[in-house]
Amino acid sequence: MNIHNPHCIIEIAGASGGSARFDSWKNEGLFKSVNVDLTAREASEATVEFHDPKFVYQDKFATASGVARLRSKVWIGYGADLGQPVFDGLLASIERDTDSTTYRFFDMGYLMRQVEETEYHKGLDDLGIIKKLAAQHKLEFEGPDQPVMLDKHKSTIQTGQTDWQYAQECAERSGFVIFVRGNRLFAKEGARSSTPVLELVNKRDFRLLRDYSLRYRAPENQEGRPALVETRGRGRGGKRLQGKSDESPRGGKRRAIKRDLAIRSKAHADRRAKARKELQRVHNFTGTLNLLPSVEVRNLDVRQTVRVLEVGVLFSGKYLIENVSHRFTPGQLATTLDVYRDAMID
Repeated sequence: MNIHNPHCIIEIAGASGGSARFDSWKNEGLFKSVNVDLTAREASEATVEFHDPKFVYQDKFATASGVARLRSKVWIGYGADLGQPVFDGLLASIERDTDSTTYRFFDMGYLMRQVEETEYHKGLDDLGIIKKLAAQHKLEFEGPDQPVMLDKHKSTIQTGQTDWQYAQECAERSGFVIFVRGNRLFAKEGARSSTPVLELVNKRDFRLLRDYSLRYRAPENQEGRPALVETRGRGRGGKRLQGKSDESPRGGKRRAIKRDLAIRSKAHADRRAKARKELQRVHNFTGTLNLLPSVEVRNLDVRQTVRVLEVGVLFSGKYLIENVSHRFTPGQLATTLDVYRDAMID
């Protein structure tokens, strides 16, 4: 791996079919910058800026009436073999300044964000609705790793929302995080630490900046979340229902109570309580790691686990990746990880 010569390849579908491929090693003088931001819950995006004073490359993709929703793939890393693309998405906008053209792409979930719909969904649970909405945009679907039993809706209405907004609503009330990679929409439960994909040693593999690259917040209990979450509402026939999440075995006794207008069953109430406990909390540890060129970055993504070492007894340990940001300019690649963990993660 030649850390002194980072490599980037961009592939953009042509306006009349086919595709154009641009290589930072072969197309000298073309690349000004490439930024890729990978996240979950929100749209991942790529911004590509080409040096294009005579509009040569801009005109490859544009017509007098506009630009098609072109698909793009981005490869970033070191060496000739860059493996799988780090980004795969659709063109959202083209911007122009004095001598440069900038292309902004969003992940394939962009298809679900275009039109507000009013639609009834019958006989499906929340995962079923998310899968249905994904299929309407020709996206594959991958649910949680273990089967989950959810209540089916007799009928529920999506009122004046985009398909992405409604899928997000379904995900949040049942305790899932949704995100898109390539042609697949994922609906997963809150991330848990696993075998680290990288071991990162301070000053060897990453560096810390000023203004709090690592931060610890004193938890209200040892898991950094309420010890117990309750939901209260009315079920069928106005019956009172109360749902509870599992109760933390350690730490404080803080209890968060959420009121729901309609809860269909006790199992559904419990699920709502667990979802809120898992997904709506402040983490004990958060940090930003600026990776050094010696680290292989092309396969990094959200929800992966890394082990951080030599930052003291408090901050050393396993962290989960929340966001991955790549910043490429000719001859330089900077990758930043936003990470988090709770006191009990190890």
